[in-house]
Amino acid sequence: MRTLRTLLSSLAFLTTLAAAAAAQVTHTVSVNATSFSPKNLTINLGDTVVWNMPNQQFHDVTSGSGGNSDGNFDSPILQGPIVMLSVTFDSAWVTSHPMPNQLYPYYCGVHLPGMTGSVKVLAPAALAPYGCGVNPAGSLSSVSGLPRPGQSFVLAAHNPVGSQAPGSLAYLALSLAPAIGYPCGIPLPGFGFSGGNGELLIDIGAGILLSPLVGPALWNGAPANLTVNVPPTSSLVGLYVFSQGILFDPSVGATVPLGLTNAMRVTIGT
Repeated sequence: MRTLRTLLSSLAFLTTLAAAAAAQVTHTVSVNATSFSPKNLTINLGDTVVWNMPNQQFHDVTSGSGGNSDGNFDSPILQGPIVMLSVTFDSAWVTSHPMPNQLYPYYCGVHLPGMTGSVKVLAPAALAPYGCGVNPAGSLSSVSGLPRPGQSFVLAAHNPVGSQAPGSLAYLALSLAPAIGYPCGIPLPGFGFSGGNGELLIDIGAGILLSPLVGPALWNGAPANLTVNVPPTSSLVGLYVFSQGILFDPSVGATVPLGLTNAMRVTIGT
């Protein structure tokens, strides 16, 4: 019986691996005389892109734009015919090579300015908490839903140390970028739930901070739910949004008038 269970478990594992492998696709970009084909490629997370030069020419493939390399990937100047470069855009690679909206521009330095291309990586909808331990863990948590176009998701802001009065107001701020130092942030004296430093984890610059704030929701000692509605726009897929909660205690003589939660990286996906 144990042998049968082991065999069945192995078969189930192999089936899972086969399904995962089948879902991952290899895309070929042809490096032509003065252009990449396709020029702009959209792929799924986990897919591989191969740049192939079919003719006897000289090219390089360098990630970046305007002749400025961003260091994500590159090949030296090579003579074809040759496979120049292969990159697998899996979760580990994308996490270690973050780009706005997961869009990776590239160019051929030999044939600028006209020879450019891009790879856009579509990722599953996801919510990932971040911060460096200054704000309490769990002070911003996922309750339900995922960030998909036309749908909503719920985050909960909480003061786990109870340093604010019941009836405090919880808000959620959304930004197109994290604070400098991501996944850490900027210390703000007096914004911690214990009265010391809090950590600002999102960029609040003009044009980056989205408005209005989500909320308010009443905080009465338990996590306060805040609902975010994602617009029904498919072009938002792959967009990162960075969120952080703020709890405001309006009572006279409040020990902690404003407290900051930890943060959540929101990936709008499919």
